[in-house]
Amino acid sequence: VGVDDGLATHMLDIRVRDNGCGMNPEKLEALKSRLRESVEHRNETGIGLTNLYSRLTLLYNGLADMRIESTYLEGTTVTLQIPVTEENQICIKH
Repeated sequence: VGVDDGLATHMLDIRVRDNGCGMNPEKLEALKSRLRESVEHRNETGIGLTNLYSRLTLLYNGLADMRIESTYLEGTTVTLQIPVTEENQICIKH
């Protein structure tokens, strides 16, 4: 798990990495497509990443993002990008 405070970029980055089997490019693209569709159509078809992405998008009015990178047989990294606002900036500094 890694965290960048985001004060310079106005975005808080939270990264979670694993060293599992990763995903091939086709599976990764299918996951990204499913995430986009769930937000665009508000059709939550599962839990986990889909639920998290939908909630971030709603909570931050589309300003938050989730990036997923994966290399087959090497692992996966999920990065959440959350906008730094006046409301949450105090928590980040402490």
